[in-house]
Amino acid sequence: MLGNANLFQANPLVLLLGVVTWGSAVDRRYAHGLAVATASIAVIGLSLELLPAFDQVNGAIVAPLLPTHLGLAWGIWPRGSGFRDSLCLPGPPTN
Repeated sequence: MLGNANLFQANPLVLLLGVVTWGSAVDRRYAHGLAVATASIAVIGLSLELLPAFDQVNGAIVAPLLPTHLGLAWGIWPRGSGFRDSLCLPGPPTN
């Protein structure tokens, strides 16, 4: 293969994900979609490594970055209907 298989893990979309998640005014759906996209691309890259045509040795890149992508996608996953729920912030105390 002529390309660089490390781009499946070190994807430039992660930079865009950092910009999207930086501001709290940005819609969280965009951040969630980008996080799922980067995690999916990373899983596809790991799956392609099982094929004989992809013979690039990149285990040192896959090992730290694939769990990071999966953790980001899980961490940004919307958990409720409100903004506070999607950020997993504690709510006001109830008495």
